[in-house]
Amino acid sequence: MALSGYLGFSADYTKNRFKWENDLEMAYGFIDQKGRSFQKTDDKLRYSGNIGYMLTSENDKLFWSSRFEFLTQFADGFDPDDDSTLISTFMAPGYIVITTGLEYKPVSYFSINYAP
Repeated sequence: MALSGYLGFSADYTKNRFKWENDLEMAYGFIDQKGRSFQKTDDKLRYSGNIGYMLTSENDKLFWSSRFEFLTQFADGFDPDDDSTLISTFMAPGYIVITTGLEYKPVSYFSINYAP
């Protein structure tokens, strides 16, 4: 038996030359096989935020932007061969990425971010 779920949320705010985009993804899945103990197959908690300021009012596609991303997992992970050996937990691993740079956004569903 296998079961998995996914939730995704998005919220955006725009005012004059300022924009703020947010995304939250949560996923969890597990499998229970005969002869083997319960194992997770998916476990994700991800938040991504992007704050941008339009460089010129004549060009509404180019922004100075800063991006924040946080990625970790919900539940403990165990070795598939030895279900008593803990190999991961909340914030282990956990990743935080912060960047700043230029963003080119020609259409609402696509952007290129250059952050050296």
